[in-house]
Amino acid sequence: MLKADFHIHTNRDPKDNTVQKKVIYSPYDIIDRAVEGKFDVLAFTHHDFQLEDKQVFAYAKKKGILLIPGIEKTINGAHVLILNAPKKQSENVDTFDDLRELRNKFRNSLIIAPHPYHVLMNCLRGKLVKHIDLFDAIEMSSFTSIVLDLNGHARKVAKKFSKPIVATSDSHFSFQFGKSYTAVKSAKTVLGVVRAVKKGNVECFVNPLSVFGLARIFTLFFLFELRLGFLVRFLRLKQ
Repeated sequence: MLKADFHIHTNRDPKDNTVQKKVIYSPYDIIDRAVEGKFDVLAFTHHDFQLEDKQVFAYAKKKGILLIPGIEKTINGAHVLILNAPKKQSENVDTFDDLRELRNKFRNSLIIAPHPYHVLMNCLRGKLVKHIDLFDAIEMSSFTSIVLDLNGHARKVAKKFSKPIVATSDSHFSFQFGKSYTAVKSAKTVLGVVRAVKKGNVECFVNPLSVFGLARIFTLFFLFELRLGFLVRFLRLKQ
């Protein structure tokens, strides 16, 4: 089984670092942390930007980490994870019709619905079911707690539509990395991992945050992300 995290942000993220300056660690830092945590597979998924730095990929390979190219793309106001597709095509996806075209053209891509029903900005919510055929898997984010289960509705949708579930850290802060991950039954190749996830040959490990941990992320994150209407989205969480 391969230990994998398919949703990670670093200081190369144009939104998180340039605009909001909330990610302070580099891709190299995370790769080193991944080695310590016995990870096998990572994907850096920056907002609307796909990292293709040859030095980063070479460093990952040297350290024994399989690095899958990826992006967290904003599509019609909602976030979607696109893995293993060409940079130009991934960055130019702006609508769900574009996503369908990419999916049809690049059959070995992997499309994941990240934190679809969380209280964060840019969540898919109703768009997930509306476009469910476009998604290969649904994410269980580490941003959850025993007290407040923010992944509950996503699990129900995954079960209803027989979609695989993957667990990720969605790391924006260093303490998030390693909290949640996916074990993939696959050969250690990009194609092998993509096919294994699509077949559901995965096991999720989500370590719910403590009340303090959840409050800490809420405080840090919403200092940057607070928007009018947040309370309304929070109250509609279970809908």
